[in-house]
Amino acid sequence: MGLVLIAWLIYQSLKSEDINQLSVGSGNVIVLAEDEQFLPVVPSLEFLTASAVNEIQPLAREELFARWTVDLAPIAPMRSIVEHAEMPIGNSQTRGFQRPTGEEIVRARRSFKIRFPDLRKSVSPEQVSRQIRLLHTAHKQMEPGSIDDWTCQLLIAELSWLVNDPNSVRRQLKQTADRFEVSIDSLVADSFEVACGLTGLPETQQQLIEYGMPVADRLLISESFSASRQVVESLMPLAKSLEHDRALSQLPQFLLAINRAERLSAVAARVQFDGLRPLVGEDQDAGVGSEIGSLGRYYCLYLRKWDLGLPYLTKAADPRLASTARRQIELGTSEQNAEIVEVASLWLALADRAEGRIADSIRLHALKMLQSLLRHLNGIEKIDLQREIEEQASQLPAYLRRSLVTS
Repeated sequence: MGLVLIAWLIYQSLKSEDINQLSVGSGNVIVLAEDEQFLPVVPSLEFLTASAVNEIQPLAREELFARWTVDLAPIAPMRSIVEHAEMPIGNSQTRGFQRPTGEEIVRARRSFKIRFPDLRKSVSPEQVSRQIRLLHTAHKQMEPGSIDDWTCQLLIAELSWLVNDPNSVRRQLKQTADRFEVSIDSLVADSFEVACGLTGLPETQQQLIEYGMPVADRLLISESFSASRQVVESLMPLAKSLEHDRALSQLPQFLLAINRAERLSAVAARVQFDGLRPLVGEDQDAGVGSEIGSLGRYYCLYLRKWDLGLPYLTKAADPRLASTARRQIELGTSEQNAEIVEVASLWLALADRAEGRIADSIRLHALKMLQSLLRHLNGIEKIDLQREIEEQASQLPAYLRRSLVTS
């Protein structure tokens, strides 16, 4: 059996008197060693992420053992890559501040309203940009970690949704999250909800709808279900106001997907924590197979983490879903175009019979398989495949279509 890197690191740290020196690797990923028959099942890495930054709270050996278990479960060969949260390395004196109370924030917002009379009015993008610049100027004079520091950063983020793209807003909010050690996902959802009520301009409302769908999707994929739901619910009044038919159709389906994913996450947590039983074998009872199949549906169809979930999907209750998953695993690393097209076609047929997020996830997966073939094709073959991908992609939401590049 291959060496399990994380278990070795824990063992090495336990031999030392100083648990704080535990290292979990360089960069922002931890790679659990690949093995032919076994995969570590890891409930959580959150308490280890601080080892990549300046400071770490000490953990007693007993607490470390209590919060970390590595169960080895025989499954199909696969490699597990566990990403941990980005945390900037900076001056510890500008991090770890306490989040202000609700009453303190209310008072601070009132104070800002007096200082900036035009703040958060329904104004043009140019005026919003001017307000952001004024707030940035004022923020430079504020004490790090103060109530004004917190409030000003949130006000800037709320206005930024009206004029900036989601990635820019998230980068800004990450600074706030790091400084006050709060969840960035909750800051994203809270600031977006406020932003949706700041403008009556149809073009800005339209932009918020276009931004909100991928934001909610990212939150769902990161398993921040409440935050994802909050963003979707914030979009509903805008969609109704604009009579936005596409959004009015997609948003209820999105809420349904969040609710189902949240229920499946409980099954996934239980299966992973208990340790998976063999995925193959005649002695496997139907209940275990059903739970493993649910784990596959959760990872592949809701989180779109196909590399992680595909082996589990072979135990799905839907025989067509399970057989197609097995067919793709049998495909392995084959570069035979005909075989890849055949499996992709099976997925597309399943997408046609599904609906909502499940259909979108299957279709996107199939199109990415076809997309991988483009670099091997030339001439009319490449043009025909590009056309097929574009036709199939037209059935996806706009924010998913943008993830496909067919040129």
